[in-house]
Amino acid sequence: RVALPINVNGTFSNLRGRVDTNTFNGTTTIRFRKNGANGNQVVTVGAGVTGSFEDTTNTDYVSRTDQINVMASNSTTGTINYGWASLTFTPLPFPSVSADTEFLTSRHTTVVSY
Repeated sequence: RVALPINVNGTFSNLRGRVDTNTFNGTTTIRFRKNGANGNQVVTVGAGVTGSFEDTTNTDYVSRTDQINVMASNSTTGTINYGWASLTFTPLPFPSVSADTEFLTSRHTTVVSY
């Protein structure tokens, strides 16, 4: 399993993918994972079903020290071929900075920009 390190706080949503061929006779579960544990997003693909699938309800918050991956599991026999998988990432905005007006008076020679 390969985990992707995250460098920015934010939220993943809309776990989606396409199944091109599917001979499994049971359900396949595709899950978002964070730091080696199941996340909130999950897509279920029925036995023998193909097409596009998406979780439009659940989201997963990540912080800049987390690692993520996507895992598919099935407990039956057969094969499945995925055309693609993707997620939407929305970074959290940077915190706003307010300046102390006394700091910005002419007594100081240092200028701080954000």
